[in-house]
Amino acid sequence: MQTLKSFINSVRRKPTRTIIRVQPSDRGFVAVRRDGQVEELHWSKVERIITYKVDCFAHDMIWLAFEQRGHDEAIQIPEEAEGFADLMAALGKAFPQIDPEWYFTVMEPAFAEDFTVLYGPAPRP
Repeated sequence: MQTLKSFINSVRRKPTRTIIRVQPSDRGFVAVRRDGQVEELHWSKVERIITYKVDCFAHDMIWLAFEQRGHDEAIQIPEEAEGFADLMAALGKAFPQIDPEWYFTVMEPAFAEDFTVLYGPAPRP
């Protein structure tokens, strides 16, 4: 598992393998990257879910990052990815302990990164 500092540094780098589409299911989701590569995640393997916001100058972009057991790199999904709203709905079903208002909470204040752990242990400082 990553520490908070290493996770923050990893998300500050421009993603080179951006996810453009996500298709959730009852068991997890399938994510399609811009280069056509497909990744699958099963809810049962999720160790931690983090949301954060990136300042894009004129607007903010909210992201979800999924850390899973046995993987060094988190799957990071931008809100502009097709299927993001469906993913948000699926999260509520798969992880009922996640605050249903998380998206609106992370939106404020504007232009602040606002790293929030939605599920799992807090990263080590």
